[in-house]
Amino acid sequence: SNLIAVKKLEYSKNHQIKIESDIEQGLIAVLNRDELKSILSNLINNSIEARKPDSTLTIAVLARKLHDKAIIRVKDDGCGISQELISKVFDYGVTSKSQGKGCGLAHAKETIISWSGEISINSHEGQFTEVTITLPLVTTTAIKEIVLIDDQPMN
Repeated sequence: SNLIAVKKLEYSKNHQIKIESDIEQGLIAVLNRDELKSILSNLINNSIEARKPDSTLTIAVLARKLHDKAIIRVKDDGCGISQELISKVFDYGVTSKSQGKGCGLAHAKETIISWSGEISINSHEGQFTEVTITLPLVTTTAIKEIVLIDDQPMN
């Protein structure tokens, strides 16, 4: 996705941050593309902002088809999230950032649920954080049906 390319470029001068991507093409889901870009951008920024000073960080973004779902994973090898905080990260107002408002992940969850999707977070303090977004895929036959319905003349 061009968002990943933009993020790679944005952090290309910082040799401590590496962004990798493995995106399967042709995944079609019913969602707002700009909103998804904003969510993924926020997840990448969260990884970078939460890293230890002067530490290296690798962020891997993966998108795959699994049965009738699209699985999007953003995983970093940063400092992780404490068990105490992890159960609350999707609540409004919860943040570990000094300047944070604590609405990024809460908004992401609300939005993804509105798309009939799910978001979860797995983290091990001192090792990694992995956010998984699961979205229902639209089959190409469903797209043809939608197009056919749209092509019907209105009487």
